[in-house]
Amino acid sequence: MDYNTKEGIAAELGSYASFYALMRSRDEHGRHDFEDIPEETTSDLTPFTILGRYYSDRRGQCVRLNRDLFTDADRNSMSAVMTVEEFQRFFEKHISERAGQKWFAIHEGSEGMGPSFSLPAPHIVCARCGGTWSLDNCHDIDALGNFEEFDLTPFVGKTLREVQTELTKKTNKEHYFSGSLPIYNEQWILDYIANDVLVHECRSSETGWRDKYHETNPITWEYVVGEGDHTSLTYYSFYHGPCFQEMKRDEAEIEERENLEALRQCFEEVGFRNVVLERVELPPHVLEWAAKDLGSGEDVEDITSTLTYYRVNTKQGSFGIICAAFLILDLHGCGVSLEDFHLEFAEEVPEDFPPIVGLSGETDELQKFFKLMVKQQRKAKRQKKVFFLNHKSFIVACYASRFVQSKK
Repeated sequence: MDYNTKEGIAAELGSYASFYALMRSRDEHGRHDFEDIPEETTSDLTPFTILGRYYSDRRGQCVRLNRDLFTDADRNSMSAVMTVEEFQRFFEKHISERAGQKWFAIHEGSEGMGPSFSLPAPHIVCARCGGTWSLDNCHDIDALGNFEEFDLTPFVGKTLREVQTELTKKTNKEHYFSGSLPIYNEQWILDYIANDVLVHECRSSETGWRDKYHETNPITWEYVVGEGDHTSLTYYSFYHGPCFQEMKRDEAEIEERENLEALRQCFEEVGFRNVVLERVELPPHVLEWAAKDLGSGEDVEDITSTLTYYRVNTKQGSFGIICAAFLILDLHGCGVSLEDFHLEFAEEVPEDFPPIVGLSGETDELQKFFKLMVKQQRKAKRQKKVFFLNHKSFIVACYASRFVQSKK
């Protein structure tokens, strides 16, 4: 495969599988198959921009270009394979003025599949819908990476290189050994203790871990897996762009339901009853307070995206809460004033200060608020009763006056 000329690369752009093989070959050429490369190492690869979607550098690392920077019309007018110089001239002529960016600042960054490889293998499927990849959708891929402790028992007798080969056959996600090839085995701790050496004086290997930097027993790719061996793997799950956004929305909805349930329980624990939380738009007075607090009235959109507001309806009355980095009570319209809440500092509260109280997370604060709401509720009931009695007396007086006048 000719993966270092425009013609050779263009010949491999007929399918996603051949495109992936091309990019993998460039990547492996640059990093010498599983081995670390010193930063000063140079490569004879020529960098190219491919399909208006990817940039492959001199070390074969594949980096995705900004997905929102180019339009389909832009890409249709670009060559499938462009040198850095050709791409620079195209960008500065057609894109630079519109985008307001320099040609060398358009990368999204490495997506990190292995050492900077931003494409899933053709047999890996979308972790949400189970779909595959094509040249039409491979640019719109999102990935989630994480670490997991991995039991190597099914691979006893195999080398780590053979284990890696087996792992590449999985279709749900891509797995990679951590760069230092860490292996854990509890027996190594027992052997160490048996030699009467203090554990707290030991190095990583004597706590059950060994890796390729171990002074006496370094782990290599030819290490043969033994009974009780575990390791730490890096894994990546891949998603179509729309599938990833759906997943994030679903996760956000689940998280919000869990948070609402936790808040409801917090209010019920201090005494509130019939608690119902309803998410609503930020009220104008909260927007004004937040914009003023940030020091600029121009931050309203940013505020809206970072603050969540709920109206809390309870048997004891209604109030608002603002979910930010911490919980904030909005006392507006609930009958409890800021002075009531901070009675000891009532004289120090500015007249124009909004009725908003930040909570530190202590249960005592909510209990105090509950008592104030109960007190306000009783006061409101008394006022309502007095109003009703006064209204009733007024009606009786009116009828009496009419009766007297009729007798005359």
